[in-house]
Amino acid sequence: MPVPDELLPGTTMPVSGRQGFLPGRHLRFGPFEARDMDRSWTRARERSGDDSGRRTAEGRYRQRYAFRLHEGERAIWHVQCQTDVQAVAVQAGANETDLRRVVSLECLLTRPDSAEVSWRLALDAMGERPPTGQLAGGGRRFLVEGTEALQGTPFTFGRPSGYFILEGLRALATIEVLGDGVVRLGLGLPAVERDAIVGAATALLLFDDLQHATEQLAPDS
Repeated sequence: MPVPDELLPGTTMPVSGRQGFLPGRHLRFGPFEARDMDRSWTRARERSGDDSGRRTAEGRYRQRYAFRLHEGERAIWHVQCQTDVQAVAVQAGANETDLRRVVSLECLLTRPDSAEVSWRLALDAMGERPPTGQLAGGGRRFLVEGTEALQGTPFTFGRPSGYFILEGLRALATIEVLGDGVVRLGLGLPAVERDAIVGAATALLLFDDLQHATEQLAPDS
């Protein structure tokens, strides 16, 4: 994904341990590590039918996941997330199928020692649009914007390559999800905001891992 100029002198943290839900995998970047990983089985609801010569198939897939984010030995967040994917396939002719997808993510970040200190991450995407939403807490609100752009090329990836976290027009962080992934933080972030951003970054990296699985769950047309 493209890297804004204001983040070039910031902190760059390569990610290791992607597919962190698998046994023996631990998602890490810089001093941060996701522990006590847990996820529910995908809950699916599907139906199909014919209407005026148009065959339709609809599926809804919901999954929850949770983790604790540590900085060294200090637990800084307990994070609980839910993803929801709705997919509709409409076949109007022998060789014509229209697939529509709506994807959402909601996460609650709470301090292990105080449920009153919390941030919320909420994203949604419809059709070909990359996920967008916000990270909010403590009276602050940041834009979270997905991108399919690739660094140094006019071409796009066809699925999210990463996410920008923005305050107005200023980039506070980027979360690159291609390959192993990279988290970049701007200079001078207050500790509370930095903690919220790295918590959201971890949730987004795991969300991308889950999307590899749910993309295979589109209803048969």
